[in-house]
Amino acid sequence: HEAFAQNYRGGILLNEMKLDAAQSAYVQALSRFRAIGYRQGEGKTVSEMALLALMMGDHAQGHRHAADALEIVKQIGIQRDQAYALTRLGYALEGMGNLTAAAEVYEQALAIYHATNQRSRGLEPAAGLARIAYAQDDHTGALARVESISAAVQQRALDATIEAEWVYLSCIQISHATDDTTPVAALTLANQLYDERCAMLGENGDPISLKTQLHTFCNAFATPLALE
Repeated sequence: HEAFAQNYRGGILLNEMKLDAAQSAYVQALSRFRAIGYRQGEGKTVSEMALLALMMGDHAQGHRHAADALEIVKQIGIQRDQAYALTRLGYALEGMGNLTAAAEVYEQALAIYHATNQRSRGLEPAAGLARIAYAQDDHTGALARVESISAAVQQRALDATIEAEWVYLSCIQISHATDDTTPVAALTLANQLYDERCAMLGENGDPISLKTQLHTFCNAFATPLALE
């Protein structure tokens, strides 16, 4: 039970942007999961540690954690956990500038999410593909992805998490950079998400600023800041 509690605590701290404390919680969770031989918990925790490393701008460490997590979850054969690890591996590869490999990994994650009827989670790799298309000067393809995401979140908004925030910020960054105003739904929901997260964080500590969130996003993907 302590392993699950520490993993859950790590997730809360990560979403509160208390990254050092989250790291400590995840290290404790990982140690306990390994002690009891619970491989699924180990894989999920290592995936979260990959996300945390990327938020800190450490792409090499994020890549190592994501690759390790993917190896673990492949061994136990749980598809949704494979998609989860693949998405984080895509994040790391994208941040390292290996866009071709990142796109391949995102496509794999997206296919698994669709096959397992987790289409809302599939918006995370879809946003990655949008960022990559934009980085490769395929602005039409990038905006098509953004509009698809925008249509999806009109049907079902995402939860107030870091990953959802990055989906919305991807849409905003691309729309801003291309002077496209079509994906209004994504922009509106991003603002709502920001308000939700500030309210949540206000209950547990000091609210984080939008600029802090944007810089964390840009740390993860080594991308220029399009919004101030």
